[in-house]
Order: sequence, then C-alpha cells, then structure tokens
Amino acid sequence: MKKLLLSFALCAAAALPVAAQDYVVYVGTQAENGTVTNYQAVTDAANVLTVNPFYEGEDLSCEAFMKVANNTASDVSATVYVNKLDDHNVFGDAFVVFQTCLGASCMEPPFSFTVPANGETPGGAGEHIGYSALSLTEQEAAAVTFDSSYLVTVAIGDFSQSFTLNFSGNTAGVNSVMADGAAAEYFNLQGMRVASPSKGEVYIVRQGGKVSKTLVR
Repeated sequence: MKKLLLSFALCAAAALPVAAQDYVVYVGTQAENGTVTNYQAVTDAANVLTVNPFYEGEDLSCEAFMKVANNTASDVSATVYVNKLDDHNVFGDAFVVFQTCLGASCMEPPFSFTVPANGETPGGAGEHIGYSALSLTEQEAAAVTFDSSYLVTVAIGDFSQSFTLNFSGNTAGVNSVMADGAAAEYFNLQGMRVASPSKGEVYIVRQGGKVSKTLVR
C-alpha cells in the first residue's frame, strides 16, 4: 500500500485505513476575547468560508482557527501543510501578512506539533491560519480586500484531512461603511459560491461589507 506523500507544493495521499474517530480536525471562523465560538469538525475536501475581516483599534485580521483532537491512547505528532490555490487580495497601502500560528509561535508551513493522548490542541484564537496586520489606520484597513483560497492538509501518521480555506470580504464592513447598491453574493453552507440561489434554501449572503445567513424566499 502506498505511503502518504506530502509537500509544500503538492498534497496527494493514498492512506492506510485509520479509524474515523481516532483524529478529528476542527475549524472555526469566529472568536471573542480569545475564545473561538464556532468550532466545527471538517470533513475531507470541505470548503470553509472565512468572512468579516475584523478591525479593532489598529489591528486587522481575517483568520480561520483550527484545533486537532486525538482520541487514541498515545501522543501523536501532527503536521500542517498550507498550499496557496488562488490569491487576488488587494491591500492598498496597508502592510498585511499571511500567517500560520500555533499559540504564540507563528511559523512558515509545513509545521508540526504534538497532540496529547485522549486530548486536543488548545483551540484558542492563537491557533489560526490567515491574514493579520498591526498599526493600521482606519483608512488603511478599510482599503483592504480579501479574495484568496488555500488548501490546508493536516497529517498524522497515515491519516490526513484536507480542506479549502476561502478568505473573502472588505474591512470597510467592519467600520459600517457599506458600498451603496452593492450586489448580493450567495454562498452555500459549505462556502461555495452559488450563482442562482434556490427558494427555500439557506445561504450565506455577502453584500458590500455585510455578511449574513439568509433563507431565500
């Protein structure tokens, strides 16, 4: 049976059987006071939509948060690979960087960490993948537009879980500056853009800088 091969440029896997409940990867897109409020387990090949860039004081961020649970009796080493798929970000004059962070340590992928036996990583706002900047004026932050996607793969031995992070939004929405007459964009609950929404279905709707979950009638 083929071994799992992973590189920063290419992620392809042929994995040995692993009990589905042994390892679980969680992703969240909302945090408050250092606590992530919407962690959900992701399935392989899932799409995660990260919207509503957050600007407070002089700090700007547009991040997804991740934690890994280990339901086995042994400590395991997990490795995270992040591959850029598409990037059309517009940063204006702002200095914005893409970061992958585990706790207080920010590092270039791929990076590895230990998940304790019958436990999980801390799962706080420090465990994030996304964009951040410090010391931006409100005008600089409002000029930043996010439009990019990344393939993230978490590998633990012969187990791997891959999902796509889609970053989207304009920080002007955080400052309540709405684009007059902006067209509404629809995404399904898996983060995929929908050209023609169907009645009776729930969608994530982005209009200008505002994002909401809406039932189409």
